[in-house]
Amino acid sequence: MKKQLLEKVFTAVFVLAVSACFVNLQGQAKVIFENGDDKGENRTQGIAGRDALHLNYTIDGSGDIALDAVTPADDPDVIAFVDTWDDPNAGTTDIAPLFGKSFSLVLTTNGKRLDCREKGGLGIQGQNSGRIDGSGGEILYITLQGSVGVKIDSLMYEPTERGGGDDASFVVKDHDTDELFYLIEGDSIVNFDEGLMEMRFASDTLTVTTADTLDAGGRVLGLYFTVMEPTNPSIAGFSPTPGDTLLDVSSDFVVLFNMPMNTAVTEAALTFTPALTNRVNTWNGTGEELTITSDDLDFLTDYELVIGTAIQSAGGVNALISFNYAFQTLPDAPTVLETYPADGAMNVPAGTPKTIEFIRSMNTDSVENALSFDPVLSDLAFSWNGSGTKVVVSSVEMETATTYTGTLGTNATDIYGVSFAEPSVFSFTTANAVAVENTKYQDVVIYPNPASEVLYIRGTDVSAVNIHSISGQLIRSIYNSREIDLSGIEPGSYVVTVADKDENSVRKLILLQ
Repeated sequence: MKKQLLEKVFTAVFVLAVSACFVNLQGQAKVIFENGDDKGENRTQGIAGRDALHLNYTIDGSGDIALDAVTPADDPDVIAFVDTWDDPNAGTTDIAPLFGKSFSLVLTTNGKRLDCREKGGLGIQGQNSGRIDGSGGEILYITLQGSVGVKIDSLMYEPTERGGGDDASFVVKDHDTDELFYLIEGDSIVNFDEGLMEMRFASDTLTVTTADTLDAGGRVLGLYFTVMEPTNPSIAGFSPTPGDTLLDVSSDFVVLFNMPMNTAVTEAALTFTPALTNRVNTWNGTGEELTITSDDLDFLTDYELVIGTAIQSAGGVNALISFNYAFQTLPDAPTVLETYPADGAMNVPAGTPKTIEFIRSMNTDSVENALSFDPVLSDLAFSWNGSGTKVVVSSVEMETATTYTGTLGTNATDIYGVSFAEPSVFSFTTANAVAVENTKYQDVVIYPNPASEVLYIRGTDVSAVNIHSISGQLIRSIYNSREIDLSGIEPGSYVVTVADKDENSVRKLILLQ
């Protein structure tokens, strides 16, 4: 519905000539609230009590529109009175997609009785029965229900003779926004500007009341309107934002529609792949906002949510296009797979590089900032493997015969930004001082350290190379070569002993990763 002030283009016409002056135009429909036999019906007779008066319209296969007015009252006189408003020739339309459709204009009040006068017309029992008055305190709601759109063309009303007369003023507003459409002053028949007062989806509501500044009032005698193709339902908002494609498994999904929806049909048109077996759908009171929750989302899984064209408005209209949202769930919290030295290790040579291996690739900066040792090691150096799953931490500050505790705090995150659920702690104790290098051979260089595939030796004629584990087990012996193939040796710390042809030797501690 467009929200604009409408301008008045038709002047006052004597109220008793209303029906004669207005003739149905092609594409128009109408309702006239008149008492056809003029028998002086009680003007305060309740038409709908506090329930709704339904003006039910049907469009046949040729575009002819018929009206059946229905009151919830059980008084035979009231039923007969309302039946006089029935009209098998209430209007026509040439819009073929609307042929066979039905719709209703539902008239209600703000908790007061809808009533009539002896010559027809609708009023509200309140300050004065038989008319709408009371400085805006009495409100007539006109709500569209069904699978068509409606454009209100004309409103006919009669200013009351007492307490208002020609000064009577009606206000027409949008019910949802309370935005003013039209202020009617003094005239009894008002045409609305083309295309401005539209109800293009069900349900949508206009309000008719009196101006707040005047006590005068009047009664509504009838409406002329044009039926239109309705607005199709669509997605007006979605959370998470479509650009967010990495989601926590606890995420909720909120879908805002541009109109009230048929909740059951719409839920069936929303699908997740893979399927969620325990999806919970919660709607707001107007049927325009759906919240989807589930505890069935799996970690690190690709999903797609499809909102298909089978979604349906409360008026029975389907969407023109579907909505697709692809996302991936985040993994569970990262953990440490293993450390070297292992937690609780004893007799670890001082200066041994520490290795931490993770279950997945990590944000390397976050790990380096989250790692600390007690006693403090202030000269930590970090060397990562290419995938970011393993880091070697070196320090020359380590003391002999000392227990060190390493703590990786919860501010360490993986490459998805997921933090540790709890700190990871490991400790080890360094060995007493042991000489591992012949100081006479300071020029011998064994590199790289850490090593991965090949170890190189420079600075001496190599006769033999022996590789021992920290516990003293011989792992491999190589002769007469300066290039040592490390394939098949498990990652860890090893003591490499290099001997020359004169049986001089040197030992180095290396890390294999």
